[in-house]
Amino acid sequence: MNFLIRPDAEQLLVQNDYHRLWEFFSNMGTVDGEHAWLTNEVKNKFREV
Repeated sequence: MNFLIRPDAEQLLVQNDYHRLWEFFSNMGTVDGEHAWLTNEVKNKFREV
């Protein structure tokens, strides 16, 4: 969480197609070893905002 309050957090998170953000979310709980909620549709919504 401390990373998210850094002044440069947004700039760093958007790098490499949000690679850090997807890793951050992927380290959260899984369903049967998958991240069923982190679909391409959800990723695209994050990219839009």
